[in-house]
Amino acid sequence: MSDAPLQWEGVPGKGAIGVIARDMAVISPSLPRVYPFVVERGEGVYLFDVDGNRFLDFAAGAGVMGLGYQNPHVVSAARDQVGRLMHSGFSSFYAELPVRFAEKLTKVTGYDRV
Repeated sequence: MSDAPLQWEGVPGKGAIGVIARDMAVISPSLPRVYPFVVERGEGVYLFDVDGNRFLDFAAGAGVMGLGYQNPHVVSAARDQVGRLMHSGFSSFYAELPVRFAEKLTKVTGYDRV
């Protein structure tokens, strides 16, 4: 894990300002951003910007990163799945993986269907 200090001043930095300017030149303004933050990577509970600043991710990737970033178990499972099938629309046809997941959810939640 990086020893970079948690950052709360000087954001956006020079690198972020450059990316934001390029973004504004080519991406529609109909996609507004809340923060002048240019993410580069995630590690554990932290996000790192293009200027090397480390931030504690209180937003959790808009609610989807409850397991943290680069969790080795999640990365391994994702690599395994992508090696078999990257995407499949199981709302159009059947697949075993969503059935196994739903079976586990019914056991955990006590519901008959999920």
